[in-house]
Amino acid sequence: MPKAAKNSKFSRISRRLAAADPLPLKSERLGAQSQQEELTEGSENLSRGQRKRLAKREQYKKREKIILSSLRLKSLEEKKGINGLDSIREALIRSTKDRVQGALEPRAQMTNKSKRKLVSEEVHHMGLVLQHPSFKANPFETMQEHLRNTLAQQKAELELKAKECSSQEKVQRELKRMQKKERLQGVKKIKKKYNATRSKY
Repeated sequence: MPKAAKNSKFSRISRRLAAADPLPLKSERLGAQSQQEELTEGSENLSRGQRKRLAKREQYKKREKIILSSLRLKSLEEKKGINGLDSIREALIRSTKDRVQGALEPRAQMTNKSKRKLVSEEVHHMGLVLQHPSFKANPFETMQEHLRNTLAQQKAELELKAKECSSQEKVQRELKRMQKKERLQGVKKIKKKYNATRSKY
């Protein structure tokens, strides 16, 4: 036995009047009702089951948008503070800035008094070098030995600085690698959650 349809004269007239009404509802309080009316106006020819399926589909889309937006917000928060590594990154940046600024800072200009003092010290030092017996015996050999000693010391200092720089670069590379890994894991989690919610419906 087929379903009995309610086809009264009053409902037909009210539908015609609702379709011909030129004033849409703009009130915020009636906003949800107007959306529901829009759904029913566009779906007058749909059966009850089709209308239910359409409403369920709209509800699913709305829920999916809410879930995706919340997941995006979570991923943004995770990017901001990656498990406490944010403070380490800031410290590294600060230390490198300090080092660069220290290297770029202009040295204090020499005054005439300091220049005279330096010249007098160098003259005194040069007099001591000239009086040294090894310099008197073989000046070129003595200068070569002096250069080897000073350059070896400078070389050791430069190697130490290079090791420090390489260790800092290594830490920065490791930090970048961990950040990339966290981002990829976050994307995988979002995709997994999205696919799980999508497969339910």
